[in-house]
Formats: sequence, structure tokens, C-alpha cells
Amino acid sequence: MVVQRSSEPVESPGGVALGVSAAWSQSGQRSGATATSLSPGTIIAGKYELLRELGVGGSGTVFQARHLGLESDVAVKIIHPSLIGDELSLRRFRREARAAFYLRHPNIVRVLDFGEEPLPHIVMEYVQGTSLGEFLSDLALPPPLTLVAGVSRQILSALEAAHTKNIVHRDLKPDNVLLLAGADGKLSEAKVVDFGLAHFEDERDAGPTLTHDGVIAGTPAYMSPEQCRSLVVGPASDLYAFGCLLTELLQLSTPFGDAPSALLLSQQMFMPPPKLRRPEGSEPVSEALEELRLALLAKHAHQRPQSAAHVRELLDAALEDVSSGRKARTDRGSLGPLATSELALDEQRRTLLSVISDNESSLNSVTETGLCMQGIDLVPDDRSQVRLLIDARPLPEVREQLLRLKRDDPRPILVVTSQGGARDVLQLVEAGAADILKPPLSPDTLAVSVLRVARRSEAARTPAG
Repeated sequence: MVVQRSSEPVESPGGVALGVSAAWSQSGQRSGATATSLSPGTIIAGKYELLRELGVGGSGTVFQARHLGLESDVAVKIIHPSLIGDELSLRRFRREARAAFYLRHPNIVRVLDFGEEPLPHIVMEYVQGTSLGEFLSDLALPPPLTLVAGVSRQILSALEAAHTKNIVHRDLKPDNVLLLAGADGKLSEAKVVDFGLAHFEDERDAGPTLTHDGVIAGTPAYMSPEQCRSLVVGPASDLYAFGCLLTELLQLSTPFGDAPSALLLSQQMFMPPPKLRRPEGSEPVSEALEELRLALLAKHAHQRPQSAAHVRELLDAALEDVSSGRKARTDRGSLGPLATSELALDEQRRTLLSVISDNESSLNSVTETGLCMQGIDLVPDDRSQVRLLIDARPLPEVREQLLRLKRDDPRPILVVTSQGGARDVLQLVEAGAADILKPPLSPDTLAVSVLRVARRSEAARTPAG
């Protein structure tokens, strides 16, 4: 769906400005490219006059149009002519129209009509506002928690309506959420748009599945682990995407930040979500909200909250009803085993590694992701089974630090150093090093050493017989 951003800024709760001019399509791309041979002034299906191009998306171009009979504005999405011969693209386009048409909800953009001539097109309600993605990109600090609460509740309400109809959105992200302003200029409504990747049982489409083995569809920064693997997805996949979106509302970046798509897919599948990076000057976030965020980002679908309605209840409690000023209620349900036994059991099956280093970024994201793919998670030092000492100081100082660490804690320590010869290495081993590695660290080499040391340590703790 289309949003035409207003030329005047509008105010949201908490005094955050909502917009400054630009036309956007449902995919969040700026307008300007001409992707169809149609132009303003053309009349579609005998009743929709194209007024102006608003944006170009992956499957079509969106125009603001006028319904000639009703004299009201609508948005018309017209498929790219280059896709006319692609049966898969045509089926996706028709399915997008039907999926959204079946949904009648105030927080979902309505589809009003569909036609095939002169090109397949979808007619939608025309609304004014801004995309949530563009809104967040203009902020220096995360939005007020009142706005986070209001937007999140409405998104979850839209997901609940879709899931009730057995429709899974599969591409929930800020660019697919529109923020609308009321007459007073404050945020009044959020609408979920673009069901182009939606999964649902369509009786009118009896063709082969639209998702083939090995074909991944979605936006990597918001895709669930099962979606990254091109497996069957359900409502829990949309809730994972909401967890990514909630993270962005709270820290202005997705859980794993900016990275190449291939790395993002690996991180979504294997890497535990990093702790919330709330910018200085932001409102404090409750432990309950962080617990909910992490539960939404659980790697296994069954570990996530199982309905959008339940998430909304948990969110209300976690945000302490900030929009109304009420205190948190304790009768709205809890995460139960999601935040305790099941997640703890998952952690017990993996090897936990901590890093001791003066350099916070001593392991890059590629190495960390590679470790996660092999069952090794980086955790705070008090939770780890194996410790990794990375130190560029002279070897005598590294040896002294190693002795101090081993004196207070028996856990095995791997040492990473580029210094010294055979005698120095022997001294480090005598001081308690379980293994010694030379930089640069490759994920495979490091993983082999960590797992070997962890097994040795476990065997030493297990009584014989």
C-alpha cells in the first residue's frame, strides 16, 4: 500500500515529529523510477484515472488515482509489464490482492478492487501518513515508550486478525507499517500493508506452492530462523519479525544491525539475539520487556509466545501501561517456561564461551556467527564454561594474568597471542592455558579448540564408573 507523506510535520505522543515530504510505495522505496508504460491521465478498467506515480516496488508501480464515479482518491498498484510472462509473479500478485481483501481490520490497509486489464492491478484505500521505517530513520533517539506501546498494540492487533484467517504476513517490517496522523497532528493509527509474500490457503489457487525448496523469500533483517531455512512458516514467524521490529523501536536498529544478507541469514538461524543496546538518554526499559523481546526472538517457533493476543497482553504488562499511566498488572499471564526452563535447557545443550579482552570487538561478527553455527555461544563471563583470553601485552604479563585467573577459577582458558616461541608457549601451558591459538582466528579453528577443551573439562568433572 501507498503512503503519501505530508509536507508538514505532525506530532506524535511525546512530541516526536512524524514526517516531511516524500512519496513511498508499500515496499518503502522512494518514487521516481518509471516501471510501467502507463502514465498519469490513463484510465484503468474504465473507472480509475491515474493522477501521479507514488512509488515503485519489487512487483509493481503504485499510483494515486481517482475513482471517476465516486470522485474519491484510491491507490492503484500495477504489476510491472516485465512480470506479465512470469506465472509465479502473477500468482503472487493475485494472492496479495486476495489475502488483503479477506481482511477487514482498522489496522490493515484495505484492498477495494482487483482487475486484469490493461495490466493486473490492485486498488487500495489511499491514506496519508509516513512509513514507520522512514519515521524511525529521522530520529536521533528511540521514540517514547508511549508511542512504542501504541504502535505495537495496533501491529499485534493486525497480526491477530490475519492469523485468525490463517494468513501469515511473512514480510513484517517498519517499511510495511504506515503511521497515520489525526486532525490534531498526533499519531492516530498504524496500518500493516503489503501482503505480497503472505502465506495462506487459497482455494482459488490450486497451483504448486509459491515457495520452492531452496528459495528464500522475505527481508533478512526480520526473517525468522525457519523462514531463513525456507521451511513452512506459521504465526510464530510473524511474531519473530515483530520481535525484530520491536527491537528497532527500542534501539533504532534491528537485532543484528547492518550486515550482508548472507551473514544476516546465518545470524538469524544460529546466533542468540544480542542484549538491547538502548542509547544514552532513552527511557529505561523494564526487565519484563527485555524478557518478552528475547522470547519473541527465540530460535525455535515453539519457544515463542504462540499468539499475537498473548504478546499484546505481555507487552501491556511489560510497558507498565505507559500510555495510560497505570501500573503494571500481574494477572495478564507470563512467559512461563519460555523464559526459564525451555530456554535454559536450550542453553545447556550448547557450549558457552566468554571473552576476556581489553578490546570489546576482539571477535568480529563473522567469527561469532561461525561459532554459533557450530554450537558455541558467546555469553557473559559468569555463565561461561570456557574462557578465551585475548591479550596483546608482553607475554610475561599475559602469564601473570593467566595465573591470577586460574587461581580464582578452575574453568579452562584458551589464550590467543601472536607472541613468543616454544619456551614461551610452554610457560603459558604451565600457567594453566588449556590451549594456545595464533591470530587471526578463523571460526573453524577456534570452534575445534573450544569444543575439544570443553569436552576435556566435562570429562574431568565426570566421576569414573
